[in-house]
Order: sequence, then structure tokens, then C-alpha cells
Amino acid sequence: MNYHRAVLVLGAGASRGARIGGGKTPPLDLDFLASAADFFKGKHARGPHKGKVKAWKAFAAHLPGVGLKFSEIRHWRLEQLSTFLEARASLREFS
Repeated sequence: MNYHRAVLVLGAGASRGARIGGGKTPPLDLDFLASAADFFKGKHARGPHKGKVKAWKAFAAHLPGVGLKFSEIRHWRLEQLSTFLEARASLREFS
């Protein structure tokens, strides 16, 4: 099976020890944001990664609007980020 163009959808219970073809370990919760930033560094908004680069840049562009800098959340777990965003959206009076 060719995993080059695979998309992994993670849910509750995804573990850092998961493996995909060829013994590769996908960037799971702990280092997902840092791995994604490293992956998109130097990638241009054309070619096979066009849509992914566009989505990543849009995500990064929205961070300042919620009071975050990527350098501050680079090593956050995905759960930390989603909890922060949910709390911020629910508790507007504290923004």
C-alpha cells in the first residue's frame, strides 16, 4: 500500500506508538503542530501541497486573532489548543 498520499484521522485513544507502513510514526497529539510547521516550512502554495499549504497558512493567520502566537503553541498538545479555543469562544467576557 502506498502511504505517500495517506491522510490520518485521529480520534480519542490515538497513541504516540501508532505505526503506519514502513515503520513510520505519524505526528500525533504531542508533536502534531511542530511537525506540521516543519513540514510546511519551505513548501510553496503550488504543486501537490497547494491545498494543505493554503489551509496551514489560514490556520496560522487566525492565531493572532485569538491572542496566540505560533511560537507559544508550537509544542502544545492538540487537546490544549482545542480547550483554549473552546474556552475563549464560550467565555467572551474574559477575552
